[in-house]
Amino acid sequence: MIARLIFYRKIHQIETVLIFGTISRIAENRNLLILPIIR
Repeated sequence: MIARLIFYRKIHQIETVLIFGTISRIAENRNLLILPIIR
């Protein structure tokens, strides 16, 4: 049980890292569109 939970948690971390990586890449490409939203 515990090992399975750790395994799923690691997969979730990898997914979140990939998602944030793609978001940051899109943000770099479309800085002008995203900066006003953050402000």
